[in-house]
Amino acid sequence: MKKLLLMTSLFLTACAWGQTNPKIFEGELDDFKSTIPEFSYQGKVALYSSAKDENRNQIFSIYDDNIELSKTITIPYEPYTTYKKIDELARVDTVLLYRSDSTLVTEYPYEDETGKEVWVQMQSWTAEDVREMLNRQGRIFEEETKNGIIYFYVDYFYKQEIYGTLYPHGYFCLFPDQKLYAINSDWQSSYSYSGELIEGEFEEHYTNNRNYLENFDYDNYDENYAHVYCPYLNQTLFNDDEKFEYIVPIIEESTPYVHEYDRDHDGIVDRWETMTSFRSSGFYVKSEDGTILQTIKYEDGYYGDVFQIFKINGKVYTSSSVYKEVGDRWEYATIIYEIDKQSNAIKKVATHTGMKVHPTVANPSEPITIELGEDTDIHEIHVVNAAGQTVKRIPVNEGQRQVVIKSQGLSQGMNIINATGPQQKYNSKIFVK
Repeated sequence: MKKLLLMTSLFLTACAWGQTNPKIFEGELDDFKSTIPEFSYQGKVALYSSAKDENRNQIFSIYDDNIELSKTITIPYEPYTTYKKIDELARVDTVLLYRSDSTLVTEYPYEDETGKEVWVQMQSWTAEDVREMLNRQGRIFEEETKNGIIYFYVDYFYKQEIYGTLYPHGYFCLFPDQKLYAINSDWQSSYSYSGELIEGEFEEHYTNNRNYLENFDYDNYDENYAHVYCPYLNQTLFNDDEKFEYIVPIIEESTPYVHEYDRDHDGIVDRWETMTSFRSSGFYVKSEDGTILQTIKYEDGYYGDVFQIFKINGKVYTSSSVYKEVGDRWEYATIIYEIDKQSNAIKKVATHTGMKVHPTVANPSEPITIELGEDTDIHEIHVVNAAGQTVKRIPVNEGQRQVVIKSQGLSQGMNIINATGPQQKYNSKIFVK
């Protein structure tokens, strides 16, 4: 289906450009894309496609008016790997033995040679009587005498080994007063995570491409709020030459963080998951040959990677949704930069604080507080668990600046809080113990 759609797209494109025969390309290609006129050299859009080679490098193929290959741009694959280490207290298993039934035996049945059921009445018992009963019933048994009481452990239950200890299940007790009792006992397993500490080692958890490209939405407020999706490559967004440019996040390794768990709910932490991760601390603007044209580092300890370009009053701006951890809370903001092509500069013009979330690690009964900045316009908050399921939706009234979410009902582990409005979007990760 993908190949058919690709050939159809090329056929329609070829016909539109005056060719009589469609172009047929071999191999795996992503959907064809193009630059948008406003960010194309001399306003003429450029058609391109992308694919990965055997080394996972991203290869962009640029085509001319006749859909002939004119150049290629290679974005090297630079992987990064996150690591995970698990330390935990060992599980300790116990067995609680309890008697569930004790019955005085005054009669017993057995089948005679003809298969007829026969009942024998017994008011007092000797050890020989018990042996005769069990033999008549075809039972396998063992005897043991303790403190004057004779125990008859019957069938395959007579020595049941549970966690290294022998427990009887079904047995008879013959007391010195010649009373016989049938005992049907049972055991109940229980466990806790209170054993020795088992220390883990860091192991590979997830590998991704460090050099992935940013695509973005472009909103032109000077032309009736025109909205365009801008994938990957552009020519004149940052300067006026014919070369292609693209945006790449600056990826840095974060400080390892620890998730704590109480698996047996006894109030004591018994599992620690230490994770490493990577995050974006800014972005590069690169030329088609890999030359870095601009380097933007987020200030004040912020990180983030949500990108948007917009134009208003003839000026073009970029905005990034960023976050940072302040004590036990996440603080979110939007940083706006002006793209000044005349001076080949990207200038920061404003930082708008958007959302604060605390605590970042919550107990199951602990409320989670979301504080919205004065310049935010948020209409709804919804919480998504690690499986991608929306577990809570909360409408936000106009002018409301604080929302409190109960932790009950949230999934244990990671949850994502999304705050959305017509022009704004924030998200935050929290962890429920």
